[in-house]
Amino acid sequence: MAKYLESKDSEFNQEVLYRTGENYKGEQTYTPRLVICDLKGSLGTLRHESELYEPTEGSRQAHAWTGKMELFESDPIKKNQYLQSLDTPDGEFKLSYAGDLSKNVKVWSDFNSLYYHPTTVYELTTHTHDDENNRFLLPTRGREVYQELAMDETLMDVRIRQFMEESDNPQGFQIFANSFDGFSGVAAATLEYLAEDYPKKARIVYGIAQPKSTSLSKEQTLVQNINQALTLKCMSEESTLYIPMRAPSVLKYGHGVWQSNLRKHENMYEWSGYLAAAIETATSPFRLTNAFRLDMADLSGLLNPHAFNSTTALAFGLPLSLPQSRDTSLASIFKADEKMNRFESAWDLTLETPYDQIDRTSHCSFSVFRGIASILQHQYPSLNGLQPYSITQVTEELTNFTKRYGPMLAQSAIIQTPFIVGPTFPQFFGPMVTTTGLIRPTSPKDTDQIGQSEKMLTPEPVTQCASYARLHSGSALKPLFEFAVASLKVSSLNNWVYTDYTHGQFGLDRSDFESSRETLQELCDAYGESVDYDDSFSDDN
Repeated sequence: MAKYLESKDSEFNQEVLYRTGENYKGEQTYTPRLVICDLKGSLGTLRHESELYEPTEGSRQAHAWTGKMELFESDPIKKNQYLQSLDTPDGEFKLSYAGDLSKNVKVWSDFNSLYYHPTTVYELTTHTHDDENNRFLLPTRGREVYQELAMDETLMDVRIRQFMEESDNPQGFQIFANSFDGFSGVAAATLEYLAEDYPKKARIVYGIAQPKSTSLSKEQTLVQNINQALTLKCMSEESTLYIPMRAPSVLKYGHGVWQSNLRKHENMYEWSGYLAAAIETATSPFRLTNAFRLDMADLSGLLNPHAFNSTTALAFGLPLSLPQSRDTSLASIFKADEKMNRFESAWDLTLETPYDQIDRTSHCSFSVFRGIASILQHQYPSLNGLQPYSITQVTEELTNFTKRYGPMLAQSAIIQTPFIVGPTFPQFFGPMVTTTGLIRPTSPKDTDQIGQSEKMLTPEPVTQCASYARLHSGSALKPLFEFAVASLKVSSLNNWVYTDYTHGQFGLDRSDFESSRETLQELCDAYGESVDYDDSFSDDN
């Protein structure tokens, strides 16, 4: 990590996210400015205290208690191939451990390689991971847990404030939280505290939802829809930007060209990686060192100029279909349908459409084009001998391309560094994607031109690829609010579900739901007429 931070050629200033410090030996450390809240049992092999800051066993014994003691130890958790490789740095290290991880990941720490500051990990001791008898399902319960654990003090004052005080002019806060369970309540309480204590700082929230699934019961689906509607109402009011998002369900594959070079996401490890790539691409301008840099407050002002409704959609394309030889234009990689005003190479993670809908009249948009020039350097010459694109040519063509779409793409960042596919990132790429992120040709003629030396049927792990992300607000979001309004409508048919929310100090009665529903309806009406989608936002599995 230190080597990465010290790179002078990088477009990124990694110290935006990482802090320097010292461990107990006086050695310099690099750890993320991060607080992680999770349930008991979710840490896996990760320790409460970072190994980076812990003394060695010998040092412990030198200062150990000499009196009588009893030692209680739980059975050690078996480490997967990747975690074992970290323990043997001199051993063989693979380009990818995704195959093993996809089968064996149980918790997020199974693919973690970072060291953390001692105040980073915060365990919610009221609930246990995968405890079917005490599930963390409702936002009302999340607010109770926030109060029971005195998180105003133990989380906000002790942890968040420490990171803020040691930072030099921080841009703001990024909050990542489930929008469908109890964590949405913890996030809402946290956000309200931040809005009160740091009103001038940007507060960008990413509301994560599970892919839709036919395996959920009717009750589970209703509860998740209610939770997401309540989260939408709260986050729209308290955040400077709220980005609800979910990965496409397996049923959506086969619809649209956006997934032509992707495999279906088989599990949470894979679909969460897809969402992480989208967030990393969309927010990379926060860390840039060049003219394309954009801080969090500026992005919030661009997408939510009147501070009325912070909800924003995120469209994402990965990997972009960059041809292996220079025979097609750059514009073709977006599969732009100018008649329908769409980019069909992207999936909208918020509106759940197999394309990115372009509203040419709106200025509330920000796009990121990442790694296109760098990856095109690996192209072969075209059939007529045309050489691969230079970085300058790519930048010029992308700039001209964005201008063709008017104000909607006027605000854009062109980043040379590709999205790096690390050894623990899911390998959900199709067989035609090369290790450098290009797309293999499908015609025999093109294959002969490139040469038979490549092993077309045994692809190596993808190590980098080009990506595209676009954040946008406006009337296209109206269906999201219409669905939320419908989700909070209490009737004789679903009243049995709503009674679960009445319990506890933060319980909600029928009037509370009606009040939230009215607020969402007002936000919905403010959009005016919505964009006409072929695949509208719905509850279809």
